[in-house]
Amino acid sequence: LGATVTITGYTDRIGEAEHNQQLSAQRARATAEALSVRPEQASGRGETATLFDNDLPEGRFYSRTVAVVVETSVK
Repeated sequence: LGATVTITGYTDRIGEAEHNQQLSAQRARATAEALSVRPEQASGRGETATLFDNDLPEGRFYSRTVAVVVETSVK
């Protein structure tokens, strides 16, 4: 198909930074496996890039996620 898939895992900033990095990478790899995507296309960002305000419980909840980006070229 010529599509490029990028899978990125995220966490909130609660807990140890190293654990959060591992957790986000595990989330990304599990998603890649479920979608039959090569593991090299999955990575974790840990708490280095928070998506939502971590001062609120809701923000921490929504930060525990995986983003899947599918890009296709237009011909």
